[in-house]
Amino acid sequence: MAIFVGMELAVQQKFKLDNRCSNNQAEQLAILKALEVIESIENTDNSSRTATIFTDSRISIDSLKNANNHICLVEESRKKISTLERANWAIEFSRVKAHVDIYRNELADRLSKAAARDSDTEIAFNRIPPSTLYREIEEEAIGKWQKEWEDCTKAAIRKQFFPNVTERLKLRIDLNPNFTALVTGHGKTRAYLHRFKILEQVTCACNQGDQTTDHLINQCTPLQT
Repeated sequence: MAIFVGMELAVQQKFKLDNRCSNNQAEQLAILKALEVIESIENTDNSSRTATIFTDSRISIDSLKNANNHICLVEESRKKISTLERANWAIEFSRVKAHVDIYRNELADRLSKAAARDSDTEIAFNRIPPSTLYREIEEEAIGKWQKEWEDCTKAAIRKQFFPNVTERLKLRIDLNPNFTALVTGHGKTRAYLHRFKILEQVTCACNQGDQTTDHLINQCTPLQT
């Protein structure tokens, strides 16, 4: 993460965040550090001054404007802005487009990447966002679910349809009795009813094999057409 303060001068600094922090946090920290740089500039005659902070992060600017957003870095920036305004500073924000060859923005990106690669750079911020924790907990839970699903000695037919828990969760399925019967292997088919001595014959109406779920899907000629 790097910052540039646009006034009569440009200040270059780079900072490193914990690997589990988000890109939005990096942008928010950059704004806070820029405000700290402005605060460090002496204003001996207490005259009115204006500072413009340039960023390519619309989310960060919108977060500062959103009174319902109480994220740590956003709140700290708001406090810093209030302090500067009491010291006759007018703080403005200007959004620039990313990756369009704006010199200082491109330089900020290069400094950010350099800070991320530098193992000697001290971590400046390490508060993990809730979204990251939620994602990690979800991934861990799905991983345990997958293992239990693979170790389970039952539901062999369902496993053929849905071997991967993650992929199954992505599907939006309109459940109905016929679909449920097919993917579970319970009910409807002659093989299942024969198993419980409800029917004597297991042969499918097509006379090409026992009427199992696999037969209905892959072999039953009338259904294939």
